[in-house]
Amino acid sequence: MLKDNPYMGREERLVLLSTKRALGLSKEENALEGLLNSHAVDWQRFKGLMSYHETAPHAYAGLKKYAHLIPHEFMQLLKNTYTYNTYRNTHLLREFLCLSKAFERDGVPMAPIKGISFLNDIYADSSLRPMTDIDILTHEKDVQRSETILTRLGYKEEFLGLKEQYWKERQYHITFFKDKRAGFPVMLELHWALDYKRQRDVSLPLWSRLRESKVNGQRLRLLSPEDALFSLALHNRRFGKALCLKNVVDLVMLLKKYEAFDWDYVLSEARAKGTLTTLYFILSQAEIFLGFVPPALSRKGFGIPPWKRRAIRSFIEKNTFLTPRIEKNAKGLFLESHFLLYDGLWEPIDYILKIPQEQFAKFYGLKPYDRKTKFLYNYRLCYMPFRLVFRRKDDII
Repeated sequence: MLKDNPYMGREERLVLLSTKRALGLSKEENALEGLLNSHAVDWQRFKGLMSYHETAPHAYAGLKKYAHLIPHEFMQLLKNTYTYNTYRNTHLLREFLCLSKAFERDGVPMAPIKGISFLNDIYADSSLRPMTDIDILTHEKDVQRSETILTRLGYKEEFLGLKEQYWKERQYHITFFKDKRAGFPVMLELHWALDYKRQRDVSLPLWSRLRESKVNGQRLRLLSPEDALFSLALHNRRFGKALCLKNVVDLVMLLKKYEAFDWDYVLSEARAKGTLTTLYFILSQAEIFLGFVPPALSRKGFGIPPWKRRAIRSFIEKNTFLTPRIEKNAKGLFLESHFLLYDGLWEPIDYILKIPQEQFAKFYGLKPYDRKTKFLYNYRLCYMPFRLVFRRKDDII
């Protein structure tokens, strides 16, 4: 599969081979050693790909056996990154356990989501999972009580230059920061849903499906494996990095550990909530790049038209490793992927029609409450196609 992909060169294959080796997904030693022995790897390009896809810890774990074939300075960079990630993850996990005790003491239901929930669950080596923040989920009715707990623990709300009303009414999370002079500063996102409020309700019965786990002797409640899958898939709908491999690696490790996966529940909820295509997107990423074929991909229950399946796979194959284009044309790629992540055509259009001014401003790098921004926002149905067309012309030139 890797050799047959015309959009992949040496550096792209090295990203995947080192990641797969680190995670125990494959031991393609001959292919890996052959690439390194060729002495034709562009290490700067590899570094750029590794940075975008957040695979530096995997690169170190997968390549340290071949340190004699890698420039010393680059290998040292990988080692330092891995060591830093180990220290940071230990710190964030310790901080989360303190949070969990405080929420339990105050009787406020809370569960970790995404990275922090995976550290001691699906990764045998928690140092392999890159982390930037702590994500926690609570009931919407408990947001105010949660804010009180976080404030008591030294966290401060950060509205990032936007109005509090926007975060509370149009978003599904609030950001907090805690400045710890003796250690790392901590960023935390308090969620009350897994996705924006949309025309179609995508909420899940996840609170009734929580499972118990223990970390360092402390009792925690985690999302079920199936609901954790939804959290990863829905994350791709956000503006940012739908093509990033970090979430795909999480998905593969999740499915590897929990083989008795309730696909009937997943597909039933996905059909009811209109998220089949969103699931298909991330499951296809796992198959195309990590060689992992989720059982659900072979089911006819997806009901996605063949032309759309081809369009999704083509988009993933063509764009995942085009790092310069991703950085230059992030907006254009987001709009393309935006129409490939929904079951119908109207929902992504409706999202653009109803996009808050704050998100519109962030998307185009404008001041959120500027007069110019308000003018362009009012005429966004003309402005957005105009910007997309001219950006494509720039790419061609």
